[in-house]
Amino acid sequence: MRRLAIVATLLWTVPCLSAQSGWTVRSAPAVEFWYHAMALVGLQGFGALPLYDPGYGPAVRSGREARGIGPTALERQAPSLRAAFEADSTFELLHFLPLYASTATPEQLLTGNAPGLAAAALHTREQRALFDRFLAAARTDLDAAWSTERRTRAAAQNAALAEVERRWADAIAPAIGGYLERYGLTSGVIVPVPGLGTDGRFLAGSAESPALVAVQLPRDSAHAADAAFFVVR
Repeated sequence: MRRLAIVATLLWTVPCLSAQSGWTVRSAPAVEFWYHAMALVGLQGFGALPLYDPGYGPAVRSGREARGIGPTALERQAPSLRAAFEADSTFELLHFLPLYASTATPEQLLTGNAPGLAAAALHTREQRALFDRFLAAARTDLDAAWSTERRTRAAAQNAALAEVERRWADAIAPAIGGYLERYGLTSGVIVPVPGLGTDGRFLAGSAESPALVAVQLPRDSAHAADAAFFVVR
């Protein structure tokens, strides 16, 4: 996982069951949506482990087709967006960008936070145009499908996060407590996210802000608690 500096401290929460470990499990809709969009585009990253769940996009498209929801602009443009992003290493920043705006709503992320965060890195007109095209396509997906999908699965997802927190508190945190203490990782926030691959994301904490770890939330609810193990990666 890449280590970057965290600038956000608050996330949307589910009840904390592991306060004794200094780590909590929470949801962050803006982070969820961003990585949903990236997974739909089909990016896999640059390492041996995938940055996104390769089965997530097909599962989303299949579910939408079954409900009579036609392909969104993001789905239609996915092949061209993927090719363009993979051709320019500058866009590797997209794999980590939402972690800097974890308290935002998805709408705020697309219209304010993301353009602001990316501005310093996108130096050419072509890069900015490509990024704007991605944001516009992502917004159509948010409005046409994702927002409703997120509300529909909210109760089930909160239950899954509670299972992740229990697994973390009961098994993982006690087993690696010494390691966490030695490396100054005694507290932080775990954000399980549908669509992420087995290689998650990490932002180092500071005196003012906790460390943030985004990990895959498995699509199979029976294995949701496995997300606690992914934190160790």
